[in-house]
Amino acid sequence: MERREREAAADPPEAATTSGSDDPVADLVSPGSSRRLKMVTEVVRRLRMAAEVEDFNDRDTIFSHLLADLAGEVSTAAAAAANFKAGGGPTSEGKGILLYYEAIAGELLLNDGVEEELQRELFSTFERLWASPKATLCFALVTYKLLFLSERDLGKRMDKYTRVLVRGMKHLFWSDLHTDSKRFLSLFAFLSDEVVLSDAGIDKLGSNCQLECARVVAGFSLYYFGPEKVAQIVSSFPASANLGFGVSTILDFFLKEIAGVIRKIKCEAVTVAYLSSLYRLHELIPFKGLSISTTARVQEVLFTLSQPGGPYYAPKAVRVASREAFSRIYPHGKRLRALFKVLTSILHPAYSLNLVWGNCWLVLRKFWSSWPWDAVRSIIGRICKPRRRTAD
Repeated sequence: MERREREAAADPPEAATTSGSDDPVADLVSPGSSRRLKMVTEVVRRLRMAAEVEDFNDRDTIFSHLLADLAGEVSTAAAAAANFKAGGGPTSEGKGILLYYEAIAGELLLNDGVEEELQRELFSTFERLWASPKATLCFALVTYKLLFLSERDLGKRMDKYTRVLVRGMKHLFWSDLHTDSKRFLSLFAFLSDEVVLSDAGIDKLGSNCQLECARVVAGFSLYYFGPEKVAQIVSSFPASANLGFGVSTILDFFLKEIAGVIRKIKCEAVTVAYLSSLYRLHELIPFKGLSISTTARVQEVLFTLSQPGGPYYAPKAVRVASREAFSRIYPHGKRLRALFKVLTSILHPAYSLNLVWGNCWLVLRKFWSSWPWDAVRSIIGRICKPRRRTAD
C-alpha cells in the first residue's frame, strides 16, 4: 500500500497514461481522448485506490496527495501539450495561472455527455468515500463547474450533490483563511460571478442552496476580492436571491456574514486584513440604515477583539486594528470606550502592570531624549573624554 501511495504522490494528475493499460479505469476513456480527459481518469484511479484502502490514515494520505496535486499549477509544457488556454485562473498575485482543478473541472463540463460512463464512475466513487472529510474537498474541486453549469438533469441526487459541493467549498475557503493564502481564488470567483451574481446560475438552485451560496460569497468576498469589489457586489446583488427572513438590506446580509467569519478566523494577519478592509468598506458604503441586530453584531465583534481578555484573547496587532476600525466606523462613544478600556485594564492586573510600565518607559525615553538632557550628555561626554598628551 505504501508503494502505491508513493506512486500516486509522485505522478501529477496529467502524468497518467491510460492507453494500453491493464487498469479497468482506462477502458472508460477512448484511445483518442484528450490529455485533459486522461487527467480526469487519473483522479478516478486515485479515488478507486482510496476506496480499496481499509485503514483511515492511508486513505487520508491518498486524499492529501490528491488535494495537493489538484491545487498545483499547470506547467507551461503541460499546458501546451494539453492545449490549455494561456492565463487560466487568477491568483493572489494577479497573474493568470491555470491550476489543475480548473482544467479538470472545465474538461468535465466540456465533455458533458461524451464520456458518460466515466462521469458515472466518478460520482459513484465519490459517494462511497463521502465519509472521509477530505473527499468532499476533492469533490468540490473536480465537479463544481459540472454541477453548477451543466444542463444535465440529475433528479433528486442534484440536491444532495450541491449540498456536499457547497460544504466542500466552504472548507476550502476556510483553509485559505487559516493559512493566509488564496489558492482557491478562482473557485471563489466562479461561485460569485457565475452562480450567485448570475440570474441564470442562481435560478437553477433550490432555495436552501441559494441562501447557502449567498452566505459563502458574502462572508469570504472581503478576503478574496477586497472592499472595492465588495461594494460593487453589494450594489449589483440579484434581488431574486433568497436571503432569508429578517434581512432589511443587502449590506445587512453581507455585514452579518462578515462578522461571523471574523469571529472564527485563527490567523492574525488575516484578521487584521479583514478589520482594515471593513473600515475601507464603510468609507465606500456608509453603514447607515442597518438593522439594530446587524449594528449590534458588528459592534460586539469589534469591541470583543479590542479587549485583551476572553473569549478571543486577541493579540496586540488585532486589538489595535479593531480599536482603530471601531473608532472610525462608530466615532460616537469613543471616550466612553476609552474609559471602559481603562476599567478593563484594572481588572487584568498583569496587563495593567505591563501597560503602566510601557507608558512609563516611553515617558522616560522621551524625557531623556529632550534637548536639555542632550546638552548635559554632551558636556559629560567632553569631561569624561581622555585628553591626548601633546608631544614635547
